[in-house]
Amino acid sequence: MQIRTKGEGTIYYSNKRKKFVGEFYTNERTSSGKKRKITVIAETRPEVVKRMRKKMNEEQTKPQKNKETSLVEILTKSIDREYNLNKLKDSSYVRKKETLHIVEKMDFSNKPIKNIKAEEINRDFIKLKDYSQSVLTKAYNLIKYGFEIAKEMNLINENPFSSKFLIIKPKSNKITKNIDALTIEEEKNLIKELEKGYDDYTDVFFVLVYTGMRVGEVLALKKKNILLEEKKIIVSSTVTIDKNKKIKISEEKKLKTKNSERVIPILDNLYEILEKKVEEIENEELLFTKKGNIIYPSTINSHFKRICKNAGIRTYKTSKKKILYTKEKIKKGEKQAQYLTSDVNTHMIRHTFATRAIEAGVSPSALSKILGHSDIQTTLNIYTSVLPKFQTEEMQKINICLSKLSR
Repeated sequence: MQIRTKGEGTIYYSNKRKKFVGEFYTNERTSSGKKRKITVIAETRPEVVKRMRKKMNEEQTKPQKNKETSLVEILTKSIDREYNLNKLKDSSYVRKKETLHIVEKMDFSNKPIKNIKAEEINRDFIKLKDYSQSVLTKAYNLIKYGFEIAKEMNLINENPFSSKFLIIKPKSNKITKNIDALTIEEEKNLIKELEKGYDDYTDVFFVLVYTGMRVGEVLALKKKNILLEEKKIIVSSTVTIDKNKKIKISEEKKLKTKNSERVIPILDNLYEILEKKVEEIENEELLFTKKGNIIYPSTINSHFKRICKNAGIRTYKTSKKKILYTKEKIKKGEKQAQYLTSDVNTHMIRHTFATRAIEAGVSPSALSKILGHSDIQTTLNIYTSVLPKFQTEEMQKINICLSKLSR
């Protein structure tokens, strides 16, 4: 028997086989926990050495030698790698990490991925039904993505998600809320309330109402983005939350889509507001700040709820407690106070702008560019709820045209 150097294995002549035998161990382990052994046989010692080196090279060049890798490990490395390669912007990275945190709560998530069974996945999905459908879909897609990676890395023989029947996509117990546009009457009431000027962010809301911009885009506007003489707004950046959950202005290359840097005409109702704001700003500072600091989009959303509540837009009563209503008082039988709030969010302003544009006859292609969508299909997919209102009118136009042909 000849003992070779560490890591090269062992070569010996087998009297029983009348041949040379070479053996070495891999980093993989069998189901019993022992390291997997690879054996090669040849007529001569040089041939055994040659075959052993070939096998060792194959083992070393495998995408993943450790077959005990868990789903969480695969997804963590994948998400971090995408972020480091600039495939994910900060906000997307944070969202994926939040989804991964939900996946981590599932019983199978830290098991070796090769040992995860389809029934385990389906069973754990049942535990997530109290999340919204949006969250459930993200978790489902992330887990599916993890198994696709595992299959490519030869960590699993079969991907359970490749079958339509093995893994059942969960359905949430919560009712999915559609983002509805404000009616014309509601929008009138909103503008009347904004004209009172009592809110610190009134001008922010006017920009949202008259441009259809995203909240983050408005909060990232600088003086240089407002071209008053040309009556144009240049949208080139947005406010995001980075992986450390700190707010920042994004770089242009990390915007949501390649068409996010765009030009929006300044409507007459907005011109004077922007003109005054530009005059107040020195150098190239942000148009809108809170004591010189970047404003959080969530702040705008909470102020929007208050404004709509005051305007009587989609209000309802809630039983949130104030300091006055302590637990002790509630225990004594005192009735919990009812407080008025509004069932709205700032994205409804963008949806409302799009709805008014379609009602005014703006073509989907033009609207798509104003909104900064990557293609027209995105615009049509999001705002299909608006288009059916005009189908009868459009069919009437076709009817008139065809009627002329038959005369």
